[in-house]
Amino acid sequence: MIGRILLAGAFSLASITAASAAESKLTLPAKPQLTLAAAQAIADAATQYAAAQGWTGSVAVVDAAGYPILVNKMDGATAISAELAVRKGKTSALFGVASTNMEKRINEGGPALLALGFTTLAGGQPIVVDKQVIGAVGVSTAVGAHDDPIAVQASHALDGKL
Repeated sequence: MIGRILLAGAFSLASITAASAAESKLTLPAKPQLTLAAAQAIADAATQYAAAQGWTGSVAVVDAAGYPILVNKMDGATAISAELAVRKGKTSALFGVASTNMEKRINEGGPALLALGFTTLAGGQPIVVDKQVIGAVGVSTAVGAHDDPIAVQASHALDGKL
C-alpha cells in the first residue's frame, strides 16, 4: 500500500514538472554564423591581398568550432601551407584571439594544446560580428611575416557588408 502511495506521488510530481516545463518557453540566443558565401568573401580578400603583394600561400576559413568551411591553396603554395592555415584558424576561432597570442598560454604550462592541433604561429585571426567570434581565418605562406597582414586584411572582409 505504501509503495502504491509513493508511486502515485512520484507520478504526480513528474506530471507537474513536465507541465511546468511545457508552459515555460525556452529561448536561444541568436548567433550569426559564417555561410559558405561569407567564407568565400573572406578567402577572396586574403588571396587578392596576397596576390597584390606577389605572395602565395593557403587560406582557411573555419567556423566558430574551428572546423574548416573552405581551404584555398594558391598556385605555388608550399605543401604544408594548407594544414598550417587550418590550424591557425582553429586556434584563433576557439580561443577568440590571434594565433600568435597563444604563445604565452602554451609557454605557461599548456604545451598539451600543441598536441591538439593548436599553434602559436602568426596568421590566425578571429572573425568577429556583433562582438561574437563566429569563426576565423588562417593564412600560411612561405614567409611567416606575410601571414598576419593577410589574415588581418581578410578578417575585416565582412565589415560593413552585414
